[in-house]
Amino acid sequence: MRACFIFIMLSFTACHSLEKSFEKAAKMKEARENFKKKEYDKALLEYEKVLADNPKDEKALEGATGIFISLGRYYDAIHYVQRMQEISPECSLCDFFLGESYRALGKSSLAVERYKKALEKRPANIQILKGLSWALYAEKEFEEGYSLIEKVYRRSPFDSDTAIIRIRFFLQLKNFKDALSASHYALSRVKKTELKAQLYSFKGDIYTGFLQLKKAKNYYEKSLFLEPLLGGSLFGLGRVYYFMEEKEKAKEYLKRSIRVSEKFTDAYYYLAKIYELEDKRKAKIFYEKFYKKAHSNEKFFGLALEAKRRIEALR
Repeated sequence: MRACFIFIMLSFTACHSLEKSFEKAAKMKEARENFKKKEYDKALLEYEKVLADNPKDEKALEGATGIFISLGRYYDAIHYVQRMQEISPECSLCDFFLGESYRALGKSSLAVERYKKALEKRPANIQILKGLSWALYAEKEFEEGYSLIEKVYRRSPFDSDTAIIRIRFFLQLKNFKDALSASHYALSRVKKTELKAQLYSFKGDIYTGFLQLKKAKNYYEKSLFLEPLLGGSLFGLGRVYYFMEEKEKAKEYLKRSIRVSEKFTDAYYYLAKIYELEDKRKAKIFYEKFYKKAHSNEKFFGLALEAKRRIEALR
């Protein structure tokens, strides 16, 4: 009788365990399908259900972390990576997830460190190579970043993200000829409006580099027709008007670029130069803003010294 009772209990336990296993598989499948459809909140809910039953389920933690990154919840992603590392210190995706999170949070040096660790485990992974090249771009390590993005491009020449960062590297390296060729090719393939706008903006930058200002103006205007608030095109058009000595239009677009993003440090310099001829008080204000942003950036070393001299002269 006792043996029969034990057999029944073991059978019940096995059936219950099998049922839980089927439930988990169904939740994980639902999560993956929702993720593919970009229904991230629904996908996350399914992963959280699995984690409610087993907080150490590595696949559910991995899936939830990826969703946090897709949703821009980078601190949650970092927290979940820490949970994954407690379970599996050699977690193969952890460094990649941290690289993605740190890069998005503007911590590019930490991102570079994590991507490089991830690359040790997966040396041929395109997503890691691409992420590392972006982080190196942010760190102004243009030569190293360019060599990586070329590896990605050879394996994935039709990827729009790769095309964008590749052109960015060409521009930073003053390789306008290859930048122009790459932007022509990319424009022949892309369909998304925002990508076309970005590529038109790049062509504006390229023709500015060639000092072909009318062509540059034309492409910046094309870009802004598609994306009126694209900061790079607003700044680029303002800079072109400055070189063309159309000062009122230069002021308009340079100010608009600053309103979109204060990262356009050069805009303050050009505005200061324009105002020196008409309003010395405003010129001094823009020189001061430029100097504050530029004095620690080696790219602006000469201009920062000039700005400092002009601030003293305008007092």
